[in-house]
Amino acid sequence: MQLLTDEDLFKASVLVMQAHPWAADLQALNADVICALCGGDTPEAMARRQLAAEAGVLEATVLILRTVGLEDAQCAAASVVLAMIVLGAGDNNDARARQLRAVECGGLEATAAAMRAYPEHEMTQIHGCMALGNLCWGQD
Repeated sequence: MQLLTDEDLFKASVLVMQAHPWAADLQALNADVICALCGGDTPEAMARRQLAAEAGVLEATVLILRTVGLEDAQCAAASVVLAMIVLGAGDNNDARARQLRAVECGGLEATAAAMRAYPEHEMTQIHGCMALGNLCWGQD
């Protein structure tokens, strides 16, 4: 039996985001997996964040945030993933590059738009603020 690599898992996560943007529980579970793999300050977690970005997680997450009519769980999950993948932008060049990539693909606008569209969604507001903070954090 062949085990999946971290890269395989992130590619599968992107496919889940693209194929099932309306599946709130699935998106929340997908976000949990990504955050479990990428959480922490270890070198392994930082390397996984880079793999996730290279697999297209940032772009897929922004597309989810741009989807109209989402539930709170979907917006919150996407915001958490965005915040997690760009985490550490003040610490190293790879993280800063992920942050810039997320901004360039519309992460700031999509997060702010989701927060404006769903002001009553508490978790969207909380995790949206976290994502915006990580997207804007830096040395300049």
